[in-house]
Amino acid sequence: MAKPAIAIETQAHARAANPVLQFCRAAFERLTQPALWKRRRELRVCETLSLGNRNFVAVVGYQDQRFLIAGTANSISLLADVTREHAVDDELDQGNLPAA
Repeated sequence: MAKPAIAIETQAHARAANPVLQFCRAAFERLTQPALWKRRRELRVCETLSLGNRNFVAVVGYQDQRFLIAGTANSISLLADVTREHAVDDELDQGNLPAA
């Protein structure tokens, strides 16, 4: 036997009016959104060049910045901030700056 439509509407209204259920439903919807649990990585290794014997040179990016670093078996050193050079290369690639 089918339930009357009024009873179904009353149950749905009771669930919607319960603040605990509203909170749980909202929390579930927010937690299941990929943007909240899968954030974009901001630190990345853009390029590396091995120099042999556990030595390397790398370009590391963080947000919109880029850094040239060198590493040995015992240390890592910042060689240069290459953010500006990277921005100029992007402009040249897009055709926004004349080539020198």
